[in-house]
Amino acid sequence: MWVRQLNRQNTRAILTHGLRKTISEQDTQLITHESVLLSLGDQQHSTNQCLDHITALLLKLQTQPSISPPVEVPRIHAPSHHTTFRNIISPTPERILGMLGPCGGFLLYCSLVFILAPHSFPLDDA
Repeated sequence: MWVRQLNRQNTRAILTHGLRKTISEQDTQLITHESVLLSLGDQQHSTNQCLDHITALLLKLQTQPSISPPVEVPRIHAPSHHTTFRNIISPTPERILGMLGPCGGFLLYCSLVFILAPHSFPLDDA
């Protein structure tokens, strides 16, 4: 009989200790999460202030009258002789699956293609 009572007391002590330890760990995590959330809130507030400033500048630029008259750009006529360009065969770029990491490489790849093969893109609409 005393063995059963001893086992119940030990079991309660072990459970109580485990619960106290778990609650203490959760308290520590909650404090950490709270500090991270406060930091993110501060960063968001700063970002919102920057966006408000940029918006104000853009609105100011849109409402300002144009100071200089529009400049007429002379049309450049294509030479009568045909210039031959070598065709550049480039590999297909990696597919971007919504991650920002590969975008820099993809944009660099596009700019290199535009620079190395301008004849492939005679118009901006192409």
